[in-house]
Amino acid sequence: MNKWHGIHEYKSLYACRAAADTERAACSRADTIGLRGHGPLTQGRHENIGDNTVHPDRIRLARLRDKVMSAQDAAALITDGMTVGMSGFTRAGDCKAVPFALAERAKQHPLQITLMTGASLGHDADKVLSDAGVTARRMPFQVDASLRQRINAGEVMFLDQHLSETVELLRNKQIAPVDIAVIEATCITEDGAIVPTTSVGNSASFAILAKQVIVEVNLSVPLGLEGLHDIYIPT
Repeated sequence: MNKWHGIHEYKSLYACRAAADTERAACSRADTIGLRGHGPLTQGRHENIGDNTVHPDRIRLARLRDKVMSAQDAAALITDGMTVGMSGFTRAGDCKAVPFALAERAKQHPLQITLMTGASLGHDADKVLSDAGVTARRMPFQVDASLRQRINAGEVMFLDQHLSETVELLRNKQIAPVDIAVIEATCITEDGAIVPTTSVGNSASFAILAKQVIVEVNLSVPLGLEGLHDIYIPT
């Protein structure tokens, strides 16, 4: 199975639209789209995005296409003390807009979160978040030198564990639940399923277990990725 079905039926799905700059992006252009279940949303754009066009081939569930907000507005959904699960496995499939918008916001309105991922984050996301003082706790893996310095200095709590153990602990409710998941996606299908990009890691479990989900749809990755992923979620 290559997608996560029915998430929109029981979660508030937030969507934002934005782009990371070329120094930070894995691809030449990345747009962020998120979905929200209730109430109107404002449309906005990151400083580097070209337009706010909604791409029907990327959001194929028509009733979700007007649920759009900026990366800054999506990042504002993340508040102090939350546990956040982000997609990404080394430099593959990590979000390229919301983490940086969150770091910028923290410069004016300080906040700290517990950050979980599948593995390390690429594109300086770990560095930017730790330098902005956002990361209070980190698990299960990281490779950033700046974050490592803060861990060794006792400024950031770090749990270094086998990558498979994080979700097991979440499922068994042995650690704090995920408040918001931030997931990079290729597209959202007609029934609201999320199709991942170039990694899976813990993303599927974060999306299922989180109270809310922010979906970044990367327009730079081909739609041909749909059907590639082999995902099994135990019940």
